[in-house]
Amino acid sequence: MIIQNGDNLRVRLKSDTVTAHDRVDAIMAGFDLTVPSGLARFLRIHYIALQQTMPKLRQSGHGFEVLPALIEADLSALGHGSGDAAPLSEQQLDGDALGYAYVVAGSHMGSKILNKRRLRSSDENVLRAGRYLVRENADLTWRSLTEQLHKLDAHGEAQDLIVAGALACFRCFENAAMTEGNA
Repeated sequence: MIIQNGDNLRVRLKSDTVTAHDRVDAIMAGFDLTVPSGLARFLRIHYIALQQTMPKLRQSGHGFEVLPALIEADLSALGHGSGDAAPLSEQQLDGDALGYAYVVAGSHMGSKILNKRRLRSSDENVLRAGRYLVRENADLTWRSLTEQLHKLDAHGEAQDLIVAGALACFRCFENAAMTEGNA
């Protein structure tokens, strides 16, 4: 899609990442969030990707540090462990931190829909494992981030790095899914 000169970075990010976003959504849609094993696999993918991208997420300044602990608590409620993922080096984390923040904050906006699926479960452990999907302040984080992106022009070297960061973050989620054997 061609971005018009007057568009902002949020519009460009949405356009330039749609294919990567669709691939990750297709992977995540395959999990039955009403059963412990499906929800646990979904959460472990997020845990792995967050562990690997946390250096960039910290740099973004949007308060994502709490997310792994929320996942660990949910996995514990499900009777599953989180496992560990080797962190990626700065050289492996392409792009700007703001791109990573865009992906993770956007993911939490989509979590509202996923949480509705989880709440259809009859399993008490699944019903107790909602900390990550209903994270407090997710709306505030998204609003703050999108306001920041709206103020930036769509094009430029810095913007290219932000888009590269978003694409790299989506790749981390895809790779985490492959690690879990579900891609």
